[in-house]
Amino acid sequence: MPRYIDRFQSHMPEGDPRTPLFGAGGCPWPTVPAYRYLLVSAHATGIWEFLNDDGILIEFVSFGDNHDLIQYEGPLGPGPLEYAQVWKEYVPGAPTFAWELSLKHEQCGGVLFIHKEFSLQPCNRNWLLGNYECASGYPGETGHSFSMRQVEYNKNVPPFWNP
Repeated sequence: MPRYIDRFQSHMPEGDPRTPLFGAGGCPWPTVPAYRYLLVSAHATGIWEFLNDDGILIEFVSFGDNHDLIQYEGPLGPGPLEYAQVWKEYVPGAPTFAWELSLKHEQCGGVLFIHKEFSLQPCNRNWLLGNYECASGYPGETGHSFSMRQVEYNKNVPPFWNP
């Protein structure tokens, strides 16, 4: 994914809606997180098996009041999810930031909540989240390869996508 080369010049593609504010919230300059992510797995089972093929496309919605939060929502397309809400959260001065996901599946019987912390590192990358399952006992898991893959602002799949 593109990244800012310095504070005043960039080689972001024309039309890319991201700004340097995307770098706030625990992203070492000059990296910025993606405008869209695809939540996907190669080893999902049961009610999460759709992650192996289609995944869940989410898109930037807003910044928090102090730009230490970035909100993403989805799904942007068909699938068994009623909603997906993702926050990138950073506490100023902390050595980590966190991704918080709330996924409401038609069959999960509630919301699957995921909180995953990462050390401060470049934000223009994919994020491995790991394996999760519904607390209600429905069969299936997201799989150990469950991750957030970067997607360009005007695309629906990551580069080199081959599920």
